Amino acid sequence: MNAIRCLSEVSDFLEVGIPTNNPKYDGPVIRKTHFASELKGLDAVNVAKYGKVPTILMGYVEDYVNNLELVAKVASEAGASSVLFPDLLFEHLDKLEEYVMAMRNHSLRPTFFISSNTPHRLVNVLVRYEPLFIYLGLYAATGIKLPLYIERNIKEVRKLVDNITLIAASP
Repeated sequence: MNAIRCLSEVSDFLEVGIPTNNPKYDGPVIRKTHFASELKGLDAVNVAKYGKVPTILMGYVEDYVNNLELVAKVASEAGASSVLFPDLLFEHLDKLEEYVMAMRNHSLRPTFFISSNTPHRLVNVLVRYEPLFIYLGLYAATGIKLPLYIERNIKEVRKLVDNITLIAASP
């Protein structure tokens, strides 16, 4: 049994990275896996078979800026539920509508990566797209007590996203 299928038996959902040559928003351990991957990009997605839980692919829009429909098609065919692009709102906001339409055209739900600095009005727009979830990236805090302002920021975003699933994570 492959690792993804095994993990899907004990998880509520899976996040699977699409290997890239420029994993700029990932930490050092995940960067090493990107660089070590024999397959890059959508070739890696095509060989994966996912389990029964929602699987979210995570990649970078910059790798597919002119091929969002292709990414959505490959993700759908592989059995994924969505594709999360952490650079979408920060570096390619002009592709937001195209991304949402590509997801919907292939029966996928959009997902969004935001930071504590994302304007509230943009978060309100994202909620209207009825995403599978919104992923709130926090400042590096692994292994240390979270500062009070991070807890406050999570509570503020929680109010903004209403009943949308909120995932808060630190690198």
